Amino acid sequence: MPHTPIKEYELKQHSPIIHFQYDQNNATLRATDLKPRLDELLDNKGHKKRYKLRIINEGDHVKKTRPHSMYFGKLKKSNAMLFFDNVKLQVNTFFNKTLAMEIEQALPICFAYNNFGARKSKGFGSFFVKNTSIEQIYKNNKCKHAVYCFDKNPAWEAFDQIDALYKAMKPGVNVDGFYNKSLLWKFFHNEYNLFNWEKRLLKLNIINRSIDLKEMKNFYIRGLLGLANNYFFKDLIETQLDSEYSDNEIFKLKNGPANFKVTHKNNKIKRFESPVTFKPINDKIYIILRNDKYEHDRLKIKGEHFDFYPNFKTKKNYAYLKKLWLTIPKDFSLEKFMNFVCIEINENNFMNSNSSTANILKNMNIYRIN
Repeated sequence: MPHTPIKEYELKQHSPIIHFQYDQNNATLRATDLKPRLDELLDNKGHKKRYKLRIINEGDHVKKTRPHSMYFGKLKKSNAMLFFDNVKLQVNTFFNKTLAMEIEQALPICFAYNNFGARKSKGFGSFFVKNTSIEQIYKNNKCKHAVYCFDKNPAWEAFDQIDALYKAMKPGVNVDGFYNKSLLWKFFHNEYNLFNWEKRLLKLNIINRSIDLKEMKNFYIRGLLGLANNYFFKDLIETQLDSEYSDNEIFKLKNGPANFKVTHKNNKIKRFESPVTFKPINDKIYIILRNDKYEHDRLKIKGEHFDFYPNFKTKKNYAYLKKLWLTIPKDFSLEKFMNFVCIEINENNFMNSNSSTANILKNMNIYRIN
């Protein structure tokens, strides 16, 4: 039987994709989104220009009617997130057998460690090759990325579980007027005796408390899990300010919302994608740690300085606000942090509440699989 230049793979979609062309009938997973990630896994980097990808949706796609709160963009509610029932990937290697074999091996690895479309690090756009074991790929660990996992709970949507854990890990959770500090803050406090961080300093700034940067050790720790272009504090939200340090004031915005812009000191780093990727597959949600993102030549974020300054409207309402500059910590182990998260969540140490977020976390057990 003659060798064909085109190999076809069946893909299964496990979570809706947020597509920038979601209103077009032929919108599907884009080859231009997949190919650069596949190129990185090929042994012969010169092969990356010698093959073509074509992605076909042979069935009717189902349009999800409700964008999840984790997506911040503007989407039409009736045309929001796309789900396809029969996606096929065609790979044309133009009779290059060596390249075809390379792609055959690399393709499942590529889908195992990547999602696609907008908000992909939060679990949107999860695809995988049919009839292939994703856990076997993780356990072989060919990409050397640590992978953790927890079971989907049928009582909640997968994205509700991801959202609850992400908030616990990075920004913290506001429930019933009480702010539960993030596990990232707790990790740095336990490991490095860190007291002050960007969120507390911004709050002190808004309520016009004195800030002596020379006497306080300040870090922009949330930047380690992905950069934000701004920090927004809503109007009339009450939260305790570092109550565990006898700072029991009620934090309340009196002059309207406050928004701080965040820019790199040298203006070279404008975006840093989260190194933590959530990937829903069947009845599990995997957590992939991408340490390689810290080692990118153009985005070596550790140790970099960032400015926090009020936008024009905020400065108008709060004339006394100062510009702050904070540094991303140089010493940080993503795996050590994730191991800490596992302990805190599995032992139910994060928050004591009857809220939906607390109940989701109470029923979550996270474990490492490779």
